[in-house]
Amino acid sequence: MGENPGKPLPETVLFPNKSINQLSDGEKCLLAMVGDLARRLAIANPGLDNPLEGEGVVLIDEIELHLHPKWQRMIIPALVRTFPNCQFIVTTHSPQVLSEVQPNSIYILESTDRGVIAKRPTSSYGRDSNQILEDLMDVPERPENVKEQLLEIFRLIDAGDLEGAKRLRQQIAEAIGADEPELVKASTSIRRREILNK
Repeated sequence: MGENPGKPLPETVLFPNKSINQLSDGEKCLLAMVGDLARRLAIANPGLDNPLEGEGVVLIDEIELHLHPKWQRMIIPALVRTFPNCQFIVTTHSPQVLSEVQPNSIYILESTDRGVIAKRPTSSYGRDSNQILEDLMDVPERPENVKEQLLEIFRLIDAGDLEGAKRLRQQIAEAIGADEPELVKASTSIRRREILNK
């Protein structure tokens, strides 16, 4: 491979500011996986000028393990770009991974009383993580009790109980932070109602 076959790849190529000992577990796993795949392609395709263009089917279980969310978002495009003639079959529970994949390349496996069925999502690519969690993985974007409390603030505002809405808003802000967009929206609604009531 390249100009010096058999010579090890300098560790500064993939992670220029770190030695291998300084890499996180995720970086080490990624380096090991890519290195192993490149080695296998080189062995299987000795006649190719660029062994990374070899063909293969690669199975990866839970590709997101040990990877920072930013890396989870980048891993599939990077693998497809690096190994263009390989077919990747991966499992994941990561919305970041799914948001980088077209829906026609995704199967969602669901256990039913009739056994496991495979479904295809209508959309995935480019969607935000909360949408994927809720729509594709059937996981609410926030805890149910917090969601109910946020709805209750707006019910209180609509009912004209602005003092009750303020108290509940303060209580929720102490738990989840005052910069939560729904709380900011509630504060704006409360101020608007107070002005209109004068």
